[in-house]
Amino acid sequence: MKRKIFTLMFCALFGFTMVNAQSDRTGVFKKAATAPVIDGVGDDAAWDDANVYSINLPFKTETPTLGADGETNWKGVWNDQGVYVLVTVTDDFWFPKYLATGDDYLKDKLEIYFDCNSDLDDNGGGSGGPANGHHQFAPEINEADINGDPITGTGTQDLGVVHAVMLDGTNYVMEFFIPFSILNDRDGLTVLQNAIMGFDVTVSDNDVAAAVRNRAVWSNDGSGAAANESWNNMNDCGTITLDGATEIVTAQSIAITSPSDAITTESGTLQMSALILPANATIQTAAWIVESVTGKAFINSDGLLTGVLNGIVTVTAKTKDGSALSASKDITISNQVVTLKDINLIKDGGFATDGPIAAPWSFWSGNGGTAEVIDGVLNLMPYDTTGVEQWQLQVNQNGWVAYNDTTYLLTFTAWADADRILPVDFEDPANSYERFGDTDDEDATPQPGKSEWAVAITTEPTEYVRTVTFKRIQDNTNFLFNIMPAADPTPAYMDNISLVSLGAADLLTPPATSITLEIFDLGTETLATSFTAGEQYQVSATVLPATAAQTPVYSIVNGTGSATITADGLLTAVSAGTVTVVGTDWVDPTVKDELAIDILVGVKDDLANQFSIYPNPVTNELNVKMTSVNSKVVIFNSLGSKIHEVMVNGLSTTIDVSNMARGVYYIQVNDSAAQKFVK
Repeated sequence: MKRKIFTLMFCALFGFTMVNAQSDRTGVFKKAATAPVIDGVGDDAAWDDANVYSINLPFKTETPTLGADGETNWKGVWNDQGVYVLVTVTDDFWFPKYLATGDDYLKDKLEIYFDCNSDLDDNGGGSGGPANGHHQFAPEINEADINGDPITGTGTQDLGVVHAVMLDGTNYVMEFFIPFSILNDRDGLTVLQNAIMGFDVTVSDNDVAAAVRNRAVWSNDGSGAAANESWNNMNDCGTITLDGATEIVTAQSIAITSPSDAITTESGTLQMSALILPANATIQTAAWIVESVTGKAFINSDGLLTGVLNGIVTVTAKTKDGSALSASKDITISNQVVTLKDINLIKDGGFATDGPIAAPWSFWSGNGGTAEVIDGVLNLMPYDTTGVEQWQLQVNQNGWVAYNDTTYLLTFTAWADADRILPVDFEDPANSYERFGDTDDEDATPQPGKSEWAVAITTEPTEYVRTVTFKRIQDNTNFLFNIMPAADPTPAYMDNISLVSLGAADLLTPPATSITLEIFDLGTETLATSFTAGEQYQVSATVLPATAAQTPVYSIVNGTGSATITADGLLTAVSAGTVTVVGTDWVDPTVKDELAIDILVGVKDDLANQFSIYPNPVTNELNVKMTSVNSKVVIFNSLGSKIHEVMVNGLSTTIDVSNMARGVYYIQVNDSAAQKFVK
């Protein structure tokens, strides 16, 4: 009884009120005439007229000590670039993670939450991440970061987010800028400025070395219907609006157009376009989605569709202005070469880039363990101690999608400095970290039959295969593949991670066993015996077996001469000298054929005088002057692949090459001999 009395008196003393769910709490962000400087001070004029909201609710029965009512608070303003949040924390003890070991969420820390979905009661939380339209911004506070220096996020979940911390004794201020570009809903649409957003602030307060959670919140105190923290469920958070947001002209209709209804070449592309009416609708761009019917393709944010697997896909364009309009069109995909990369749900399972863990992978350590990619292998280096929970070091990947009642094969290569157990799982952070798959594998622990494995690995690189059938995927599932090696300090290594459905594995294109190249005079069946600068030829390949990809990957290795080649083998001899024509198998790059040819000086070499270029070398803009109008200008890379083409009506043009990588390129006007330039 004494303990209960103490808790009630304690809450009254520090201004905290035990209340019911506060999902009806609302806040208003006023529009700032000038952007605040992110320095953790908060003395900018932009904050002078901002509304102040007290963070005065204890989460459930926790007992934070954060000053009297109103002394711990938040403010918000906005401009056309994004939103700004200023949080002032009045604390009696300063106890961040850097003063002790353990998880940062158990120490003094700040968490800000945004729900950008139109349905604010969708049971999603910050753990679902941007893919589900829920966003948590909770940067770890390091000792070097408490002097107000701005820190800019570079990850997939905080790209462009800027924050600063200023410590004053035991009190601190955190200031944030969050760009609209990262505040997307579950469909990937940027939140509208006139939308109602879910919002909350959680202040974690820890006054002792022990791992005791004491949180104060603005709205979601855990007593609402969801009865859960905002990390797991934001239904009981408050809402915010942006004062002064301009009303928009919404779309009344949307339609899809494209040059054709098919992609017929390997990795071919098709530009999809959306016609949005009326013409004065505020937002004239669409959100693009592609769904598999029998085939597979990818589509980027500009509507460029790339074929992956043969069959039919449905492309959908959605309006971004809240009008909820959409249009769909079926596209037929054919002549695709199917590799493991095409059907693997895990992206970059071969760890192509050395260095720190980067997208599409994520990394988190709660106790000092590290992970990085070295020589194309994932190196897992747990903290050198025993008795640590396995999840204190995590390398994981989300953003992929699977389906209920479908069986998948998880395959990976792993080894370690000594025999050890390596835990891996499929879990759903949006639904209490549910292991949402079932398996009959004997090493499925600690929940037998569910999608978590304790894999016994040795010092020898070994391929491991595990089977999983997903059974508990929900509408808001955050698909997460997680590697958790922290329980054993022995370094471990992984490579070649894949997750493939049983049916998809049957679609793989087999590798070629041999490739034989021949070169013909263009438009004939006569083998070319000589090659002249300025002329074109057709390269043909005989590929075995017949089930392999029948058109290899063509490329050119320029020697003393130069040439270009298209994806279907159209060879253009550019300048005199020796070049090598290469045809490489799509599946097995070790299977290839090469032909070395000598290009002779030809009459068309004189056609190089048809145009001139400057400057050369070039940094940003290449100027081209021609002797005739209505010319086709084409740029090829050093491998002979076309990377830019434009029709020019006049006698000159300027080409932006600033985004091209450094190297050697070739430019051709009409059928003239190409000229070399250096970027």
